[in-house]
Amino acid sequence: MKDLKTGDIIFFKTKFCWYKPSSYLSVAIQKVANIEYNHVGIIVLIWDMPFVLEAVGKGIIAVPFEKRIKDKLIKIVRPYRIINEKPYATEAVSYLSTKYDVVGLLIHQLIYAVTGKWIGAGQEREKKRLYCYEYAALLNSKDCPEWHKVVPKDFLQADWHYTLITQK
Repeated sequence: MKDLKTGDIIFFKTKFCWYKPSSYLSVAIQKVANIEYNHVGIIVLIWDMPFVLEAVGKGIIAVPFEKRIKDKLIKIVRPYRIINEKPYATEAVSYLSTKYDVVGLLIHQLIYAVTGKWIGAGQEREKKRLYCYEYAALLNSKDCPEWHKVVPKDFLQADWHYTLITQK
């Protein structure tokens, strides 16, 4: 997959597998949020090699692109706006090791999705813990000013990015 750029957004679709407990949460997210892709990451070129930066259970990590997409169902989109790659990459990398936001994902987002009322903390406090969609929205806060209240379905279907690649 050539022509990837820093700032491209990669969505992952996890299929249910009874012997993989992590797939249970993934499928639950797909059902509750009414979305096809349950996980998202950001592509950052480091020394001209693409990496996926993503929020997972142990926090925000970087994984080589080729390793991360092996045997995965993915969709890659690119923002229409021009991204200044060096500052974007610097900001993206600055969140490495940030803790995962379990409460935000399982409680705040669920209540927000059901009631439309945000009970979470403000933006600055939210940056200390992030789940995958929050992280991707934060890095695209020019297009998602209320990134901390990101609605995965709206993020997926946003009109500020276009699809580059879909692998099913």
